[in-house]
Parts: sequence; structure tokens; C-alpha cells
Amino acid sequence: MNFFESILSEEFIRAFAWTLFHSVWQGGLIALIAMGLLIILRKHRPGIRYMILYIFLMLIPVFFTATFLYTYHPENVKDNPRNEASAISGLPENNILPEMPTIVESGTYDAWYVHTVNIFENQAGKGAYLR
Repeated sequence: MNFFESILSEEFIRAFAWTLFHSVWQGGLIALIAMGLLIILRKHRPGIRYMILYIFLMLIPVFFTATFLYTYHPENVKDNPRNEASAISGLPENNILPEMPTIVESGTYDAWYVHTVNIFENQAGKGAYLR
């Protein structure tokens, strides 16, 4: 396996996609906290407010990198190779998604969460949903 194949493996793309997904809410949370601090510190010097904004801006790539390192597991590529057929084996042949169980039906939040993650993972395995 050469260098580019290891970087652009299915596991790398999966981890990068989940990192992008999580960076949206993480960036929003960082922005809300920074806005709250700016409101609290509105009468302080501009240099202090600028420094606070700079620190929060630098937190965004730090959180992005930490999220990627948390979600990327290169051992999954070697131990559990997935092909396209196994990635979508849980979906019916006609590409209609199965009915989503509600939290009340499944009895736990975890079952609903796992089902939702499986839908995202299965879509990543076969490319675009609508072709």
C-alpha cells in the first residue's frame, strides 16, 4: 500500500466526514462562548477583547484536529476491510431507507443513535444517496 492509498483510505474519509460534521456545532459553541465573553468584557480595552477572540479562533483548528484524531482508527482498515457490498448490506435493494424507530419504540436513546449513525455510515459507503 503506497502513501496516498493509506491517506485516502475509506477510514480516513469516514473520519474526515464525521470531523466536518462535528466541527459545525463545535465552531458554533466556540462562537457563542466568545460572544458571551465579549458582552461581559465590552468595557475593557480593545486589545484584551482582540486577544480573547484570537484565542477562541485558534481553538477551532485545535478542536478539529482533536476530533479527527478521536474518530480516525487506521487499524480498522487492516483488521476490518469493508467493500461496497458489505457497507450497504443493511439497506433494502430498492434504496428505500427502513423506517426509523422512535425513542419510545426502541426503549433507549442508544438504539436510535446507533441506527442514525448506521444510516450515515451506509450512505458514505455507497456514495451519493440520490443519483
